[in-house]
Amino acid sequence: MEPAPFTSIAELDQRYHTLLFDAYGVLINSEHALPGAVALIDSLNRRGKPYFVVTNGSQLTEEATAHHYQKLGLAIAPEQIVSSGALVGNWARENQLCESPTVVLGPRSCQQLMRASGLSALLEHDAEEFDVLVVGNQDGYPLLETLNHIISRLYAFMERGKEFRLVLPNPDLVYPTSRGVGITGGMIAEIISRALVQRFPRDTPRFECLGKPYAPIFAEAKKRAKTSSLVLIGDQLATDIKGARDAGMDSVLMATGLAKFSELAFSEIQPTYLLKALD
Repeated sequence: MEPAPFTSIAELDQRYHTLLFDAYGVLINSEHALPGAVALIDSLNRRGKPYFVVTNGSQLTEEATAHHYQKLGLAIAPEQIVSSGALVGNWARENQLCESPTVVLGPRSCQQLMRASGLSALLEHDAEEFDVLVVGNQDGYPLLETLNHIISRLYAFMERGKEFRLVLPNPDLVYPTSRGVGITGGMIAEIISRALVQRFPRDTPRFECLGKPYAPIFAEAKKRAKTSSLVLIGDQLATDIKGARDAGMDSVLMATGLAKFSELAFSEIQPTYLLKALD
């Protein structure tokens, strides 16, 4: 297989109507904007070039996410952010679950996001009875104690035949930080899933995933962009590149986050292009 060719932001700007950016590993890490990101966003804004940040962030509202980016120097407006966390409300409305008793694992900001999205019956992490579990984030609660309680309750639900739904806005397992990596809500959901499969190997409830690489977040990006001339710039093969490919989009891999170009020789997931830098 021929390796994907290298490209540049200028070439992508000319080739596509709308640019889609992953956040962590492309524009920012956990502490600051990455090289070239501030100048690029300023240029796109100045020229009126359509773009969106498509992020698996599930802790903040899109307004609060925009404020976070702005503090890092990125002048990104809330309407230019497509976040997986904000899709929980769509999911709940489609499934008529907005008023169902729901536990959201995450800090207070994550619960505020879910409430703003339309979930109206949020319970505490230690609730005994609930119909929906949203793994919103990896922090904001005592991890081991909460996981022990949640898994115990789900075991009890399964044993008595109680139906429940599991929702995961952010399927990422890890994300890049300035010191290496950090785990995400996807890793928490993986622990819960493995525990359920071990005890109930048949007909085990699965998490309904909303973020990359799954379809809902790409459908929302297409809806917002109102064009099929899209390309996603990301740093993870299994989420960004695979998700874009499955959604029928072109994709660009950057090696500024988790993936390295050398991994492509051993992967079935291949981007359309490679990009060394944002400038």
